[in-house]
Amino acid sequence: MTTHPALPERLAPTSLDRDEGHRLLDLLQDEATQQATPPGLERVAPGYADWIVTALFGGTYQREGLSLRDRRMINLAALTEATTGTETRTEAGTGPEARADSASASDARADANTESEAPQESAR
Repeated sequence: MTTHPALPERLAPTSLDRDEGHRLLDLLQDEATQQATPPGLERVAPGYADWIVTALFGGTYQREGLSLRDRRMINLAALTEATTGTETRTEAGTGPEARADSASASDARADANTESEAPQESAR
């Protein structure tokens, strides 16, 4: 029987720093955006703005390994994929739906070829 380490032992430790998150937002956002966005988020989803500042900007964005520019690019790419990826891939014929349609079309062609190769009975 294989034993697996407990989940906490397999996860990379991280730290969350709300103050660092706010300092980073001071660099990334202008004052008007800072004054408008958190209250708007708070009205829609109480606590969400604080979670974003603390977990994203005070946690994930503080990790070593990527520059702030690279981290922002990856974040934008992930958001773009999450919001438009499926539609874009389907329209381009490369998404999972397109592959399934292609597989069905291939199966139909194979079935048609098999039927055409079957011996034909002559009408008497």
